[in-house]
Amino acid sequence: MKFLVSALVFLTPALASAHPGHGTLPGESLAHWIVEPAHAAGLLLVLALTAFTAVRVARSSARG
Repeated sequence: MKFLVSALVFLTPALASAHPGHGTLPGESLAHWIVEPAHAAGLLLVLALTAFTAVRVARSSARG
């Protein structure tokens, strides 16, 4: 569990390292973050880890 939380903490800033100048959309637009492959892959990874962690926490708290 500690690994998952650490992974989320360390991977989230990678999404924030975007800069204008790559891709076809302006760097400050929300669409840029969602559509550009460099950010979409990281975003999907963070969302998957978040969902996995939430399920694990829910199961562990249900056990007692």
